[in-house]
Amino acid sequence: MWRKQKRGPAAAEMILHRLPQRLSQESLTVLPKSDLGKACTYALGRWTELTRYAKPGRGHVEIDNNWVENGIRPTALGRNNWFFVGHPDAGWIAGVIYSVVGTCKLLKLDSEANLNWVLPQLAAATVKEQRP
Repeated sequence: MWRKQKRGPAAAEMILHRLPQRLSQESLTVLPKSDLGKACTYALGRWTELTRYAKPGRGHVEIDNNWVENGIRPTALGRNNWFFVGHPDAGWIAGVIYSVVGTCKLLKLDSEANLNWVLPQLAAATVKEQRP
């Protein structure tokens, strides 16, 4: 079930219709360099992008990217945890492997098959080809 059907057809539009007026009023009463002043300026300056998820035909657009953050968190944590394991180059090598595995998970591909394909090619590559 789409988000719009769950929350009611006019809920987001009603809130998003009133919010810029409220942000404009609020920005007049707070200091521009305060956190709230910066937030109001940021939201009003990016209003089109902020409200894109509520446009008709855009029910598939998420308002946040939590699902992506949650999906890459184990990869990012592992890469940071094993950054200096054994050898100075181990962090870079682990980063390559974690990036391949994380991308495979995101695209629902077989990470073992991809690693079996890419690792021999990396091993055969010259140093100039491996690193930018």
